[in-house]
Amino acid sequence: MAVSFKTGDRVVHRLFGKGTVSGVLPISGDIIVTIDFDSGKTKKLCAYIAKLEKVNDEDEASSDKKI
Repeated sequence: MAVSFKTGDRVVHRLFGKGTVSGVLPISGDIIVTIDFDSGKTKKLCAYIAKLEKVNDEDEASSDKKI
């Protein structure tokens, strides 16, 4: 099942961590996603290859409470 992304979605990448989607470009059966990571870096990644996962609000809230 393909995951869709839109501007403003929170995502997590296994190397770059959490970030916010700032752009989406569908191309050749994949999606190029521009992400502003919490570390301050901005990356353009193919969603399928990068295996991005959406982070829901409940995950964010529970991780904030653990700190």
